[in-house]
Amino acid sequence: LYATNIDNGQTKELFEPDGGGEEKDFSLEEKLRRERARMMATGVTSYAWAKGVGGDDAEGKKKQRMLIPLGGALWLLDDALGGDEGAVPRKVTETNTAGDTNDSNDFHSLPPNAPLLDAKLSADGSTVAFVADNEVYAVSANNDEKPRRLTSGARGVDGLSNGVADYVAQEELERADGFWLSPRGSLLAFESVDESHIPSYRITHQGEDKGLSHSSETSSYSPERTTCEDVTRETTVTHEEHRFPFAGAMNPAVKFGVVSTDRQEAGGDVMWFDLASVFGDDFYLAKAEWLAVPSSDEGSNDQDSNRLVVQLLDRRQQTL
Repeated sequence: LYATNIDNGQTKELFEPDGGGEEKDFSLEEKLRRERARMMATGVTSYAWAKGVGGDDAEGKKKQRMLIPLGGALWLLDDALGGDEGAVPRKVTETNTAGDTNDSNDFHSLPPNAPLLDAKLSADGSTVAFVADNEVYAVSANNDEKPRRLTSGARGVDGLSNGVADYVAQEELERADGFWLSPRGSLLAFESVDESHIPSYRITHQGEDKGLSHSSETSSYSPERTTCEDVTRETTVTHEEHRFPFAGAMNPAVKFGVVSTDRQEAGGDVMWFDLASVFGDDFYLAKAEWLAVPSSDEGSNDQDSNRLVVQLLDRRQQTL
């Protein structure tokens, strides 16, 4: 990742991947999201900015913080454009690879080997949020706190998810976001999806090298040494299953709520919006966005926005 000064044309390196970020490193969930985003590039493919973080730099300009997801970890660059050498990356959190050592009794602990998806940085640079195994987490960008889990009820339940854009939203509405951080990071709006009533659709990877029977003419084949299990393993192609909402059939059931990022205990309060009162139960969540902090409150660092705009689309796609 590089930055170029448009005033003098000078370019400097901001972040160099130390391994990871290649196609072979992605989980199936990450690969599917990349496919839906039509993403072909590898390495550093996304980042987020936050301006006015921690005062001014040596030139009197507002410092800028940058969030970079890469290689199963979330990295921050403090004062990303300051100095000739750039900022030193610091790791906020990373995928839990502890396996069985993970404390399953800790509500806030990250599930083993779950990729950190859709990481976002609040506009003031104070809070990072992401999804791990169908639940939303938040972590402070200013200290070494551990991530806090903000949602519950979806993990381990087939067809349920929190904070992940549903298939229709990603493919038809071009909405990849499933949660939205408020400008100063104290609140998080999220989509809760139930697609358990939608039948699974299997996609077989017919183009794989596997799938062909052994030939007696190949040197690797030996009837005396090859077992039925060997043949089955070497000729079985992989497949994936998705709950695919066909045209005219039922869509995922969507709820929309807001939760505090300060949540400390399991089962914290979620303020749910009554979206079904607009178009009934069958609708599309088209877009959500926090409005800016009111100008009268801009001088207060503690005042966050409490205004949220939500766009809905009816099932016939005639009324927005």
